Amino acid sequence: MQEIDPQKLSERKRLQMEIILKESELKKYEREKLLLEVETRTLKNKLAQTEVEITQKQVKAKRNQDQLMMLQNEIIKLKHKMNFLH
Repeated sequence: MQEIDPQKLSERKRLQMEIILKESELKKYEREKLLLEVETRTLKNKLAQTEVEITQKQVKAKRNQDQLMMLQNEIIKLKHKMNFLH
């Protein structure tokens, strides 16, 4: 039976420890990456919803402005009619 060189054995153990530490660090970064992807997806969904809400508010504001102008024009016409009655 061949005996393993103590220096090689020591180097082997050191490398195994380094591998374990690197694998642990790798898992940490994989978890962080997944979390960031989930957060990014959530923010994109919120952004899309906000864009829809902005569009809805703009449409409503335009309808409101149209109604406002129509009412102002009707008031002007009514005032003209009223002035012609005097």
